[in-house]
Amino acid sequence: MDQFLPQIFAVIHQIPFGKVTSYGEVAKMAGYPGYARQV
Repeated sequence: MDQFLPQIFAVIHQIPFGKVTSYGEVAKMAGYPGYARQV
C-alpha cells in the first residue's frame, strides 16, 4: 500500500484536461478496484 498515492497521482495525470473521471474509475485504473473512498 506504500505505492498507493504515487499510482493514484500517475493515473490522475493521465486524464486529459477538461475530462471528468469518477473516483471509482481512478481507483480501478490504478489497480485498486473498490478503493474509491481512499482516492
